[in-house]
Amino acid sequence: MMLILALILILTGFLHMAVTINSHFRLLYGRQTLPHSSARMLQAAGLGWLALALWPCINAWSVQVGLVVWVGLLHLGALLITACLTWKPDWFRLGWRYVGQLRRLLLPGLQLS
Repeated sequence: MMLILALILILTGFLHMAVTINSHFRLLYGRQTLPHSSARMLQAAGLGWLALALWPCINAWSVQVGLVVWVGLLHLGALLITACLTWKPDWFRLGWRYVGQLRRLLLPGLQLS
């Protein structure tokens, strides 16, 4: 169960990081660029989600094994986000829509659309 939680947190972090790239932002919103301040907030949120994903890994396993599992899940999460962007952009949009509900709760001042 902790493995799935960590993977969800990692996917959320990588979604936030991916949206800061102009072509991915354009895929979601149709505009050319993301404002620089919003991009920095999204990158910080993405890094926060990735760091938070370390907690379930260390909690379920020891520190040494938890770090190895976390790094492995980082690779898997990056691969899944890349695959979605390459072959299934609709899944990327769907994931962003679900993450958006959480983002509105945690970052109420960030306006993207």
